[in-house]
Amino acid sequence: MAHGSAGAGPEGAIYTSPSLWLASHPVYSTLLKLDDERWVQFAFKVRVRPNSYKVQRSTLSSSKHWDARIQMDPNMPHNESLEWLIPSSADVLVVGLMLRELGPSVDASVFGTLASRVSAHQVEGPEYSWTALLKGALQSGAYSIDNGDLRLGFNSVEWQLCNMRTKGDEYEPRQRIMSSSFDLGNPGITDCRISWGKTSAACYSICVSFTVMSEQPLWVVLSCGEYCRHILIAASSGYQAWAYSPKKEDVLDKLADSICVHLRFHRANISAQVLCLSVSDNKCFWNIDPAMLDHTYLSEFSRIRSEVASLTISGVELNVYMVMYPRGFVSAHREWCKVRVFFCAGPLLATLTYELSLGHKRVKRTLVLQSELQTTVTVREKRSEFLNSGNTKISLEIVSLI
Repeated sequence: MAHGSAGAGPEGAIYTSPSLWLASHPVYSTLLKLDDERWVQFAFKVRVRPNSYKVQRSTLSSSKHWDARIQMDPNMPHNESLEWLIPSSADVLVVGLMLRELGPSVDASVFGTLASRVSAHQVEGPEYSWTALLKGALQSGAYSIDNGDLRLGFNSVEWQLCNMRTKGDEYEPRQRIMSSSFDLGNPGITDCRISWGKTSAACYSICVSFTVMSEQPLWVVLSCGEYCRHILIAASSGYQAWAYSPKKEDVLDKLADSICVHLRFHRANISAQVLCLSVSDNKCFWNIDPAMLDHTYLSEFSRIRSEVASLTISGVELNVYMVMYPRGFVSAHREWCKVRVFFCAGPLLATLTYELSLGHKRVKRTLVLQSELQTTVTVREKRSEFLNSGNTKISLEIVSLI
């Protein structure tokens, strides 16, 4: 658990992989010292009960332990779907034990020439020596992942992806191509990544995640082809925002062979207080400025994100933020506003009952809270009635947390 438990539930999980290359990475399979300049690794071969596991992308691919542009396993075209998380040990059966020796004195005919070149003389130790040798060999063998080209500007970035028809066949639903991480210092954006992925067999989405370090609210403008979305986010530090493609998603048969995503940040000329949440006991409120909802930028798929607020319920700290869709959708020639609320309580499994209101509309729901969860039911109100009601307040009340 020294390297975290990404993707696991509150009770933890057993991490397995269909790739021996990933399972034997030093992060997971420690190099044990046998003698001077000689080490050994162990890996278990297991059988896993079908449908008992959750699949996720390699979490090493976005860390210092591996380069996201290099295939972790030469037998697989990308680093998606390399980690299998199994909640119960009853669904795993150990059927074998494998070992590998590393160091200048090992038998290269058995363990390979690369393993015989591992040395402890490197400053960071034999583990980094081994991963550096692996990355170098895979890179020279052209086992690379095309994660696009980034062109950074003053407060913007352009991400170009080519050979999209081929990628459409290689990537399964919920698998994504991730750009390299980058920073934009002027608007205060760090650890920014853009990604492309299939949401179903025939549809795709473009997403962006980043950490905001600005002291002033920001407009985020995400565009690709004819699609453009504006997002107004609160001044904050340390949270991530996501911008998804519109519900009218493109069919892969019509997808161009290359796509170009433009991402731009600029400071919003509004008070930071506009996006603040007021907290009182087990309630939080967000007073929406009606004039802000008519901003030129706020088109059908735009959204406004509040700051993150903290509530303490029954001794448990619960972080909350809200997302407002000023023109959520059009139905029967009427525009609707809608709001979603996001909860985050860390490694907590609890039953949460809450009431969420938008203007005069109110819903009460109970849900099981696991790490970060979006409400499954959205409060919506006719835009005209919401703006003319004299009550442009969004309120959240936590009724109980068990």
